[in-house]
Amino acid sequence: MSTHVTKDQENEWQSVAVPLADAQSWVSNWINANPANDPDFKPSDIRAFVVRRADFVEMLAQPDSEFARLYIGLKPNPDTKLGYEPCLVIASAAVKGTTIKDYDGDDKDDIIDLIGEQTVYDIATGKEVKGDYQVFDVTRPCPPICDPESPLFIAAPDGSSC
Repeated sequence: MSTHVTKDQENEWQSVAVPLADAQSWVSNWINANPANDPDFKPSDIRAFVVRRADFVEMLAQPDSEFARLYIGLKPNPDTKLGYEPCLVIASAAVKGTTIKDYDGDDKDDIIDLIGEQTVYDIATGKEVKGDYQVFDVTRPCPPICDPESPLFIAAPDGSSC
């Protein structure tokens, strides 16, 4: 088990904007995953995710991003025993009433995703700003990048740490 990021080219940490269709497929894979049909799929296979600060900063730097919404997904990875790797798909989000000038609908306090090309109202400048909001896959799963000394790292029922 690796508890750190290596400098190997193969394991290089990369921030990746992913096509919306891929992100939707990965989230669908998670929603439709059925541990009863795949005995190799265990909850301890997905313990946590690690995200670099720089990736959060980049995502939140998109115009009018107030929040980040994280969707759980399973993306294809032929190098794993399941053929998938857990991931978090991260989208910018904002309070609806702050993204549309003078909006006063009943849903003005709802937190909405900002995905794709959208025009939003920038409170700071008082102008509408056109943005192309990306969806990001910036996480690395635990395992293998885990901290077994963390008080949140709970051993699996069979006693294994991973």
